[in-house]
Amino acid sequence: MTKQTRFRIDTRTPFTELERIQRERLLLILIYTVFGLTLLLAIPYGAIAIFQSAWQGVLVNVLQVLMLVINWLAYRLARRGELERAGYILFPYLLFIVGVNGLMADAVHVIAPAYISIIVTAGIILGPTGNLFSTIIAFALWLAAVIIAETGILPPAPLPDYFSLGSLLGLTGLSFIFIAILNHGTTTRLQRTLTDANYKLVEANRQLEEASNLKSQFVARMSHELRTPLNAIGLSADLAIRKVYGPVTAKQEDALNLIMGSSKRLQALIDDILDISRIEAGKLKLAERSVPVRYMAATVKSTLEPNAREKGLEFSVTVAPNMPSHVLSDEGRLTQILTNLAQNAIKFTERGEVCVLIEPVENTQWRMLVRDTGRGIHEKDLDLIFEDFRQADTLSTSTADGTGLGLAITRHLVQNMKGQIHLTSQIGTGSTFEVILPLKVTNEAPGST
Repeated sequence: MTKQTRFRIDTRTPFTELERIQRERLLLILIYTVFGLTLLLAIPYGAIAIFQSAWQGVLVNVLQVLMLVINWLAYRLARRGELERAGYILFPYLLFIVGVNGLMADAVHVIAPAYISIIVTAGIILGPTGNLFSTIIAFALWLAAVIIAETGILPPAPLPDYFSLGSLLGLTGLSFIFIAILNHGTTTRLQRTLTDANYKLVEANRQLEEASNLKSQFVARMSHELRTPLNAIGLSADLAIRKVYGPVTAKQEDALNLIMGSSKRLQALIDDILDISRIEAGKLKLAERSVPVRYMAATVKSTLEPNAREKGLEFSVTVAPNMPSHVLSDEGRLTQILTNLAQNAIKFTERGEVCVLIEPVENTQWRMLVRDTGRGIHEKDLDLIFEDFRQADTLSTSTADGTGLGLAITRHLVQNMKGQIHLTSQIGTGSTFEVILPLKVTNEAPGST
């Protein structure tokens, strides 16, 4: 027989745990208070049973002893975390014994305020179900007490007038004291619990921040350590291809080209990981300098045109005639944004063209548009496409290699430049990425003083 494993999802939250702790402590306060009141009332009712020889006093004393037993059972259940069972045992009997004591003291009218405090407490501890349950029982007992008092079926205990008045004042005062103790105890313990939770949250945030800093340091150190051997591998392969070390056969040249391509891909991957780490740590800095727009566009075109030509795609980079010749920005990051978007478009376009357009927008902004005739992206994936390490489901094919960091880094770079990035796409038609940046025009050539 195959044993099936059942998985249970824990939906509890820290606030749920705080609420459970509060209800448990509240129930324990109630149990302690009832225990004290039971012992306190045992003295006068014991005296009644001894000196008055009334059967009512004997009945109340028996009920008081049973109250201690019920109280002890509820305490054991509460300590085991079975709050509901403890409450459903304690509250009905508590309502019953309060009603009996009110009848014995000839103080039926004081039962109602005592019942109200018990119902409120039951609602806090047991929730809406417990509130409704205790309300129904309280109403039934109150109705029975009124009928008994009016018909005289159960006569009150033969007590002096001053004792009845004292019992009335005592029950009323104890109800008020009980509510005050209840409020003070729960408020104090809830504040203490919230303070502890806040301390733990601050400590957890400190540990997370420390872990994030250590991760950033590790990534930066590893990136540096990985770059050194990669540069050596790429340089050695390049020298071998140029036949610096001697003649190279066709198969050896293919292997060297593979080594060169793989080292460049690893270098790009390391750069992406380092960039995302700097962005998360808030250490990405932009160096604003005069950027020659047309030279930047030509660089991107010469870099990516071989990839497009290899796939049989038309690739164009156009700068509008009215676009300023120089803008004030970070040239390296601008090139990275444009390269990431154009390279991504080439990767996911099988036929047709990829077009890049750089143009001004009014007098305060300029934009870079990257259009392709690729497969397009589903509307449900438009938000996922810019998340770290995520690629849309429609892109999950054999050609969708990479880590999914390129567009995430692009979005962060655009945001750091106080710009916006938008994506529109249609399945089977293509996609358009639009990057809008603030326009800061400068006539200063790069490197001039």
